[in-house]
Amino acid sequence: MTKWPVNRDEHMNVKTLLASIALATAASSSMAALPSCYSTTSWNSLGPPDVEFFGNSFTSAGTYNDCYTFSLNSTANSFGGALEINTLFNKLDIDVTSVSLFLGESLIGSDTSPLFFSFGGLAGGGLYTLAVASSVSNDPGLWKIPVGYAGLIATIAAPVPEPSAVALMIAGLLGVGTVAWRRRDA
Repeated sequence: MTKWPVNRDEHMNVKTLLASIALATAASSSMAALPSCYSTTSWNSLGPPDVEFFGNSFTSAGTYNDCYTFSLNSTANSFGGALEINTLFNKLDIDVTSVSLFLGESLIGSDTSPLFFSFGGLAGGGLYTLAVASSVSNDPGLWKIPVGYAGLIATIAAPVPEPSAVALMIAGLLGVGTVAWRRRDA
């Protein structure tokens, strides 16, 4: 009985193939395109610091992507949340499935638990799009009242490292480099 893979070269080829598949999968998931928008709201600059409220309501079942565009004056971190608005015994039900942030057409990040989300290290300049994905479904109920969501996004200035912290980091890197260089020569 022969074991697979038979030799080391075949084993390396299998590992290379699996690594290539994993890399391609990761690259394709991080290159998600900006979705087509059901509605678009344009905000001007979102600071930092600044806060904007957002939301939408729906009267029929379907999947929806609402887009909110903004720019930033400087480097920022953002955070916020989205709440689903449902009434008891309604014939409609909403599920906010994700909140994603794009810079131009490039995905920066996505959160599938939109009750609270955060995106850090955002650069100033460029057009950002906050995309809120939701799904409205039919439920057995007594009445048909619109469902929706409401949320907010806030930006704060990203902390800038102190010059002494940068100098200490550079000194540490030089020290590690010196130790590695001496060990190599030894």
